[in-house]
Amino acid sequence: MRSILPGILILLAGVLPAQGDTLGVLTRRAVLQLVLDNHPAARQADLRTDMGEALVRSARGGFDPRATVDYDRKDFDDKDYFDLLEAGLEVPTWFGVELYGAYQQTGGQFLDPQNTTPENGLLKAGVSVPIGQGLFIDKRRAELRKSFAYQDMAEAERLE
Repeated sequence: MRSILPGILILLAGVLPAQGDTLGVLTRRAVLQLVLDNHPAARQADLRTDMGEALVRSARGGFDPRATVDYDRKDFDDKDYFDLLEAGLEVPTWFGVELYGAYQQTGGQFLDPQNTTPENGLLKAGVSVPIGQGLFIDKRRAELRKSFAYQDMAEAERLE
């Protein structure tokens, strides 16, 4: 039995394949895809493209609405001298015009006449249009254009 077992194992080893029959042939397209996926310069180009997208997203954040609150109060010697509150919302637009709305509430014993508002407060709304500096370009729009240019440059470098 001991001499038969090694003989059977040798016969089975010759019959059983050690590797699969499929040949791993890489086509030109597959090799180029592997290089594009793994080459450091290609990875860097992809990172620059992602960075360009992030810069555009950040520049678009400059056009997000802003909530503002201004509160000022003075108390002295158990007297309420003045109490000034102004809360509002500013909405910048892509073409330079800025919309705003606010609520003012004032009170106190020694209130400056220019700060006097009705008892229920004062609502105000308006549009701010730059006439001169900031009419055609301002910091927000310049940052947005720069980020679009960086994104286009990164995409062009990636395609080279």
